[in-house]
Formats: sequence, structure tokens, C-alpha cells
Amino acid sequence: GKPHPDHVVENASLAAVNPPDIRYNLAMPADIISKGLLSNLQLEAICYGCQRHLDDLPMEKEVNNHVAPVSLNEITEPPPAAASTSRSALNNISNAKIGNTDARRTRSQNMTEKKTENVTPVATLKRCGFLLGDGAGMGKGRTLAGFVLENICRGREKHVWVSVSADLYEDAKRDISDLNLSTYATNSCHLLNKFSYRKISTQLSQDQNKNSNGLMFCTYRALIGTCTSDGNNRLEQLIEWCGGQEFDGLLMFDECHKAKNVSLDEHGNATKVGSSECTKTAAAVLTLQKQLPRARVVYCSATAVSEPHNLGFMNRLGLWGQGTEHPLGFNQFLASINRLGCGGMELHAMHLKSKGALLARTLSYKGCDFKEIKNVMDPTIEKVYNDSTLLWNDMYVALVNDTEKRKQLQKALKKADDLERNNHDIDRELLELRAIHDADSDDEDDDDKDVEFRRQCRRRPAHVVQSLFWGAHQRFFRSLCIASKVDLAIQTVKEALDDGHCCIIGLQSTGEARARDAAKQAGFNPDGTSDCDELILDDFIADAQESIIRLLLNMFPLPPRPRGVLFPDFLKPQSICKEKFPEMPLKAQPVRNTKTTKQKKSAKELSWDDSDLDIFSSDEDDDDEMEGTRRASMTQEKGIKWDDLPLTGPSGTGRSIAFLRKQNFRLACDQLKQWVDNVRSLQLPPNPLDRLINELGGPEKVAEMTGRKIRMVRSHDPFTGKSVVSLEKRTAETSAERINIDERANFQSGKKLVAI
Repeated sequence: GKPHPDHVVENASLAAVNPPDIRYNLAMPADIISKGLLSNLQLEAICYGCQRHLDDLPMEKEVNNHVAPVSLNEITEPPPAAASTSRSALNNISNAKIGNTDARRTRSQNMTEKKTENVTPVATLKRCGFLLGDGAGMGKGRTLAGFVLENICRGREKHVWVSVSADLYEDAKRDISDLNLSTYATNSCHLLNKFSYRKISTQLSQDQNKNSNGLMFCTYRALIGTCTSDGNNRLEQLIEWCGGQEFDGLLMFDECHKAKNVSLDEHGNATKVGSSECTKTAAAVLTLQKQLPRARVVYCSATAVSEPHNLGFMNRLGLWGQGTEHPLGFNQFLASINRLGCGGMELHAMHLKSKGALLARTLSYKGCDFKEIKNVMDPTIEKVYNDSTLLWNDMYVALVNDTEKRKQLQKALKKADDLERNNHDIDRELLELRAIHDADSDDEDDDDKDVEFRRQCRRRPAHVVQSLFWGAHQRFFRSLCIASKVDLAIQTVKEALDDGHCCIIGLQSTGEARARDAAKQAGFNPDGTSDCDELILDDFIADAQESIIRLLLNMFPLPPRPRGVLFPDFLKPQSICKEKFPEMPLKAQPVRNTKTTKQKKSAKELSWDDSDLDIFSSDEDDDDEMEGTRRASMTQEKGIKWDDLPLTGPSGTGRSIAFLRKQNFRLACDQLKQWVDNVRSLQLPPNPLDRLINELGGPEKVAEMTGRKIRMVRSHDPFTGKSVVSLEKRTAETSAERINIDERANFQSGKKLVAI
């Protein structure tokens, strides 16, 4: 093939190892190679991957009621039969009529019978996998498309491509079209999210423009999707479409590091699913490989392995199991790697390359210019940083003290529960304590998920709160370090634009989750609209500030709110609600994202991929109170303010439970307000992403390629003459799924000169 368009290098330890000789003959059309549609390095990866797929992992077989390992020499599978010619195979696929499935089914059955003749049943074999660890810029997407082309030419009709975002579906179709498969990309590429939870083949048969076979693209999030009405799930739906254990097409895990958090038992099955040790995504990836043992697995990621335990889902590489140095499974392999350290990781990578199971190249930095900018922190940010460290020190002291209080409270509540369980009398002090701090208070709505979340906060053990503290500590200072660079970044970009350049800015986080929580308390709906005609903020929301306030609510959770008491207003961001003036012309409206009633209703149809439970909302189902909160500038809220609650009871009365609950709520609010005031006095910088977009020209001049769905936009208020901040929903020129694709096109075409 033709050389790769840029210089490529390899890690020194990997470069010292020679891969095995290539014995695989490509079946793809010769003009793909002669025209350079795939470079020589991309073709090398395809050859080694397909060659690896010809072998099977060592396995166990039962002999006289005991298990013995099976040698690879006993079960080597012959290479799959190719079509008569590569070009004719492509023509057959391109010109296939949707309704004519009999010929394809017969051909598939004949090939299956030929492959399985004199071979161990397919249900007992697991095909070897391949790891493509090329770095950014190597064209991994085009390489995966090359895998698809090669297997199409071999007569395999169904393939699965798993990736991180539905946006990449269009990229995958583009890469496939660039390999002379434009008709295939149009008629035979499917997006799993577009189907209902019914049988996929049935739905495809009803569409005359779609092939019932082809390439199924899905996201990692889709793998764990479940229909709430009938219990059907995407994973079973995908396995059924593939055909189960007889499926021998491609199973490609793009950006496979999304499945890294995995915990396995001695049998290789996922354990502790749903916890931080093993995510549902990782468990779904393992299940998919287990249910499709004959699939031709390709793992693809530039950062596939950051820690040894992240290798657990790559069970097709042959690093553990029968026939390896670790026959007892992944946990034995992990113990060995941890004992050897980084050197052991490098040795295993070299071992994989020597077997033809791994290729990891990256672009060379030859010819690239770098400029390191130091001393970016100005005196203002430096003061904020120093003040923040003092606040965190005070919070840590409070955390230690609160830890002891939590333990004593939980011990007392447990004692009361044990006495009640054994039908023993409970003294008055314990009864009052349980009535005040009991998370199952009758004053709260048991069906409210937000309330249930706050109950969990009150019941959290001390060690869990400590873990939340240090996690928030890291995120806070990371956000602060990023924010400290924004001013210089804006200056640098403006200078580059003046010199006729375009600019790309990379960020680690959008800060959308915290901003959405704070915006909701200001009265905004999830899609950026509001029930008030015009709702605006006085400034951008600071991601770091909202994160630390959220931590404070976990450290010092408010007790159950008594009836008739308004929720503390100091937890809500400053907002202004203005009603429209009938005589004011439309162009004079101060806020740019005025929504109609029809648009507001669409907010109920939205579902947030990374939504957090709202910990601020009312403990009671009180619509009147919520309406009063949203229109605070227009109407008087009904109820008692938290700071109007009495700390001492009326003379001559006993201490009723109702009074104790109100007193406890007032004291808790006093304590929390002191901490919140200290946080807001820091004057933390606003969200970097919002600042960058608005100070570099706004959404009209900046292409935002992120995963967030709403953003903050600064506009001019003609009534006050000041700038205000409003929320708007990100929209695309075509469809919501193509927002980032449209933004990328705007940047590449020169319509927008800055991309984030």
C-alpha cells in the first residue's frame, strides 16, 4: 500500500519486537490499495487483525468427567471461504434488493455448513481478538471501516460497531463510503437507537430502503438501555439480530476504554455490577462477547489500558485462561501484573505484538512547534486559590468533627431500632432523636426521588462522606486550574485570529451537570426555557462553586423540612424574572431565547444522559410554593421562612416534636448558610466553556463540539443597560443528533474560526 500521509513512530519497547509474518491474503478490491484509500500501516493492522481472527483461544473439554485443556492444534479453524471475486461480492451487496433475502440466507447457510464441517461445534470455541492501540491521527475509524470492507468481501453479512457517541455514526458511514461502499453505507448501516425494542429484523423488513443485514452501530450507553414498559433491553435485542453463537461477523469496540471499570469472578463473569468497581457498561461488553463466541472481536482505543485492572473486558487477547501462564483467570493475571509493575505491563504488550494481537503506533511530532506558556495565574486567581485552600482546610476539620457526630447519631438510631424490634421500651430522649432525624418522616413524600436522595445523604456512613469529600476536592482544584488559564487563552486566540489563523481549544469538562442543577433552582426548565416569560441570571454559574455547595449539602444534610416552611433561598442562584410589556416591540426583547408555550412543553420529552438527582427541590409536593419561587420578583411566597423559625419555645409549653423539628431545621440552615456564604465570598471564576464562547464572539462565531445540551449566553438588557445571562438549548441546522457534526462542518468550511 501507499505510505501513511504523515510520519509515524512506535514505543521503543514495542519497536524492539518483530510481529509474526503475515500469512493472510486480503480479499478487498485491488483499487482500494492502489488508490491509497487505505495506507500501508492501516492495511497492516487489517492483515494482522484478520489473521488473528483465524485462530481460536485455548479452551477446556470434558474427558472422562474431568476437564482438560484443548490444544490449538486440535481445533484450528480453516480460513473462511472467499467470494468468487472481491468485486463481484461488492456488486452483489450494492445491488441487493431488500426483499430478496432467500439467496443471501441460502448462501449464508452453505458457508456455515462448509465452515463447521469436521470442526468442533461453534458453541464451544472462542475466536481470538485483536487490539488496535494506534494514537490520535492514525485513522482508526478508517481502519475499522477497512475491517468491514474485508469481511464483506469474505461474504460475512452482519457486523457490530460499538462506540461512545451517536455522532460517530455519521463518521463511520463517511469512512465506509470513502472505501467505495456508499450504497452500503446508505442501505445497510443501521443505528440501534433508532429502533424500537421490538425484533430488529421485523422492523427492517418493513422498510423497503433498508437491508435486513449490514452494519449495526450502537453506543455503549445503548447497550444498557432497557424499555420500562415491557422489560426488553437493547443487549438481548442486538444479540438476537446477530444470530447468537453462530454469529461470525465483526464485533468492534471503538474507544473500548469505556468498558474499563470491571470486576470479575473466578469464572470470568462480571461481579458487583452497577458499582464503581464494575459498571453496567463493562458487564454488557462482557456479556456480548460471551454470547457471541465466534465474533471477530476488535478492541480499538488510543488509551486502552491505563491500569492493569482495566484489561478485564479484553478476554479475547489470550492473556489468561487455559493454555496461558494464568490458567485460573483474570484475577491471577492481575495479581501477577501488580507484582511486576509497569515493567510487567510492557512485557505483556511486547508479548501481544509478537503474537500479532496488538499494534500501537502514533503520529510523530516531527515538524510540530510547541510553545509552553508559564506564569498564567494572575494575582486575582492566586488570591482565590489561596483563600480556597484555607476554606478546604476548615471544611476538613468540620468533616472530622462531623464524622464522630454521624457515628454517634447512627449508633443511637440503631439502638432505638433494636429496642423496638425486641419490644422493649424506648426512653424519651431516643424517641425525640428518632422523630427529629428519622429520614422516613411523614412530612415528606415517599415517592419523590429527590427526597429519597436526600434521605440517602442523611444515612450515608462516615467513610462514604469522606470519599465524596476528597473526590470533590480534586474536581474543585482541577476546575480552578483550568479557569486560571482562560484569560490568557482568550488573549492568545484573539491574537491568532488577528493574524489570520483559526484556533482549536480543548477542555476536560463542560460543567453542564452543576450548571443545570443551579439553573433549575433559578426557575429554568431542563431545556433552557422557563415558566416565567423571561428569566435571566445576573452572571455565569461557577462550576467550582456549585460543586462545593453540593458537597456541603452532603456533609451537612438538612433534616426533613417541617410543613409550611419555605426552602432556604440562600441555596438558589441570583435570578431576575421579568414579564413582557405588551407595548414593547419584539426586537427590543432583552433575552435571546424566548420560547413559545409549545416549545416549553417539549421539555417533558427530554431525557438527560448524565442527569443527577436534584437535591434542592422541595420535600413536599407543593405546586403553589414552586410557582411562588419561580416568580419571586412578582409575587409574595406563602409560608414561613427558615430564618423566622423560633429557636426557643413559648413559655409554659413543653418541647413538642413539631417544635423540635423546626428548631433543628433552623439550626441546620444557620450552619449551612455560613458555609455557603464563605464559598460565595471566594468569587470563584465562572464556567470556562461559557466564558470562552461568549468572549470569543458567541455561538455565531465559535463551533462548540461537546456533549452538553444547554448553554449560557450573555446578552444586553436594554432596561438596565447591563449584560445578563440566559440559558438556551443547543440546536442544529438539521437534527439534534447532528449538532456536533454541523459545528465541525462550520469550522472546517471557515464559517466559524474557533472550535472548542
